[in-house]
Amino acid sequence: MVDFNVTEAMVQAWKRWDKPRATPSDITFIESSLGIKLPADYVEFVTRFGFVLFGRDVPERRFLFSYVIEENDQRVIRQHQVRFMHQPDKIVPRYRYMTTTDDPDDETRPSIPTGYLPVAGDA
Repeated sequence: MVDFNVTEAMVQAWKRWDKPRATPSDITFIESSLGIKLPADYVEFVTRFGFVLFGRDVPERRFLFSYVIEENDQRVIRQHQVRFMHQPDKIVPRYRYMTTTDDPDDETRPSIPTGYLPVAGDA
């Protein structure tokens, strides 16, 4: 879960940069490729605002967001930078790369927990 407020300055900046918005086929591509159901709040965001860039809505320069990790009956709140939302053609290969266990000698994999999807990046 990510909790942040979309400001009017952010909306206006996103309109100026005209990044693509998610289409129903984008959502279907991600879900069918990975065999998952995307969270409704993510689908609503990318279909409404698009695959946006954060931090350029001067003077606010917002790109630090809080998020919650809930696992094994524990809840941890963290903050991290988000600079941009990945487009669908980037999400699927990144997810596959980050969750692969093909090489048993590679201790860095999987690099994200089951159930997480890399939908954004921090440049």
